Amino acid sequence: MRKNTKLWLDDDRPAPKDFLWAKTYIDALAVILSDSPLYILSLDNDLGRNKEGYDVVKWMVEFLDLDEWPDEIRVHSANSVALDNMSATIERYGPYPPSFNGWIWKRQSEPPATDPRPDPRTHPEYWTE
Repeated sequence: MRKNTKLWLDDDRPAPKDFLWAKTYIDALAVILSDSPLYILSLDNDLGRNKEGYDVVKWMVEFLDLDEWPDEIRVHSANSVALDNMSATIERYGPYPPSFNGWIWKRQSEPPATDPRPDPRTHPEYWTE
């Protein structure tokens, strides 16, 4: 299934063009649980309510399989402590290689398939006389 939904979670700053705008934790979960898989998720932390952007990350760790995570996660929060917490959680539990800048994570494409047959040079049982 093609992932094409872009979700912007922020209670204050408007979403960029082509992004759905969720202003609360519940709004974000509603989009994540919809039938349209996420391509990009961009998170603010301080949402002005009980639940924050970091709570969305913790929910994803708890309830989503790795293949259900978005292809890319961005953290656009100005809260440096929350950024550190989200970064550590995403790097530890998400399906991404380490971030090159600490606030964007991208899923790597699948490695090329290798030949499933053993190399006869390294397996004596395949040697012939």
